[in-house]
Amino acid sequence: MRQSIPCCLALCLLALAPPPALAQVPGPAAIEALLNRTADQLTAEAPEGKGYSYYTYGTKELRYAIGDLDGDGKPEIAARSVYFLGAGSYDLVDIFSDRGKGYERVDFINLYNVDLYDRVESVDISDGLLTIHTTEQDRGQTRRKSGTLRWQGPDKISPATRPSAAAARPAATPATQATPADIGPDWEYKRIRNIGISGTRNPAIGIQAFNLYCEGSLPALAVAFTTQQPDPVRLELQVGNTVYPFVMAHQPSAAGFRIVNVAGSGFPRALLGDPQSAQIRIQGVERGALSLRNAGAASKAALAGCYKY
Repeated sequence: MRQSIPCCLALCLLALAPPPALAQVPGPAAIEALLNRTADQLTAEAPEGKGYSYYTYGTKELRYAIGDLDGDGKPEIAARSVYFLGAGSYDLVDIFSDRGKGYERVDFINLYNVDLYDRVESVDISDGLLTIHTTEQDRGQTRRKSGTLRWQGPDKISPATRPSAAAARPAATPATQATPADIGPDWEYKRIRNIGISGTRNPAIGIQAFNLYCEGSLPALAVAFTTQQPDPVRLELQVGNTVYPFVMAHQPSAAGFRIVNVAGSGFPRALLGDPQSAQIRIQGVERGALSLRNAGAASKAALAGCYKY
C-alpha cells in the first residue's frame, strides 16, 4: 500500500465490518454422528425378517463432500453409506439437507441406477455438481469409474458434464477484455481485526464491495450489492474463456453481504494468472467489467491459510 490507512478508513475502503460468518456446516465428527444416527433410524424402520441392516463406516473412512447442489445457496452433504442385505452389501450416496431443523437425509443415489460401480472411493461437490468416484474388483484388478450428476431435489437427478479440471464451465464466447481505463480500483490486502482480507470497493456496476478471505478454515467470497437482490442471487464471473458461477444466499447476520464458500471453485486459482478484469453477470444480466488488478497477489495473501491452490 502507498500509505498507512487507519482502521476505520480501511473498513470504509473495503466496505467491510468484521467479516460475517459463513453458515455453519458439520465437521467430520458431527457428520459421523449424523450418518450413524440416520443408519440407526433406517434400520429401526426396516420391516422385520428381511435380514438387513444399514450403517456407515467410522471417521477414518468417512467419504463425503459439502456444497450447494440445488441452487438455494445452502450447502448439502453428500455422503457414502453402506447398505447390508443379508450377507452382501453395496454402497449408496446419501444426500442430506438442512431445511430448518438441522441436517436430515432427503434422498439417496443408487450407484447402479447411475451406471457406476458398487463401491464409493470418494465424492466431490463443486459449482453445483456432484461427482462420485467408484471402484470394483474384477479378477484381482481394481477398476474405476466416475460420474458427474446434477441433483436438484429428491428424485431429481440427471447426468452432467464437468468441462474442466478447474471445475468451471467454458463460456460460449471469449470475454471482451476491458482496458485499464474501463475498470475500477486495484485490489488491496489488509488485516482487519487480525483477519487477512483481500478485495476492492465499487469494482463494477452493481457491486459495492468484493472480498476474499478465510472464514476459519473455509475460503469465503463476500459480495455487497448496490441494490436489493433476489434470495439467492446468481453471480457469474468470466475470466478469459471460463465462467465461475456462484449462488449466494442471504444471511441475516452478514451485514448485507452475500457469502459463499469457494473451496470447490477454481476462481481464486485463476486470479494467479494476473488477469486485469472479469466480465460479470448478476442474475444473467451483463454488468460490464470487474476490476481484478492486483487480485492475484492480494487474494493469495488472504487465502493462504484456507484455499488449496
